[in-house]
Amino acid sequence: MISCIYLPNQRYPSVFDIPFEQLSKMRKRAIIFDIDNTLLLRNQDELSPMMRELIEELKSRFRICFLSNVIIESKAKRARNIGASVNVPVICCRFSDRKPKKEAYEKALKELKARPDEAVMIGDQLFTDIVGANRLGIYTTYVRPMGPDIWISYLIFRRWREKRILRSL
Repeated sequence: MISCIYLPNQRYPSVFDIPFEQLSKMRKRAIIFDIDNTLLLRNQDELSPMMRELIEELKSRFRICFLSNVIIESKAKRARNIGASVNVPVICCRFSDRKPKKEAYEKALKELKARPDEAVMIGDQLFTDIVGANRLGIYTTYVRPMGPDIWISYLIFRRWREKRILRSL
């Protein structure tokens, strides 16, 4: 039996498939987006024109922030630049407050001036994005990763476990 903490409230092939109007009807007011493999490929430095357009459209209906685990300063700078390109705040999580720890999500909620029941977390990883948000009662939406992960041990261990869980749904 799979613990419900690993299970997203919704699953979609990509961010573009999410029915955001449904989230509005559910009185969701804030969206927390993971960056890598959710909004753009891990090796890209800029959002696609389509993604930029979607983010701009969503900003008219939701408060938005980006939440990203980063280890080195160059990755934090990249994340901040991506956020700045669409005027969206970015929470860069280091070692002590990395997703799935609750502190990461609490920082995002504070930035968005939102309660957990008003927020949605959208991400491509069950063990960080979804688990962490579920722990705080944030509505969760899983999207398929846009591309491969770069760390082979991460790819083999974590993604393999994720696939097992997703197949059981």
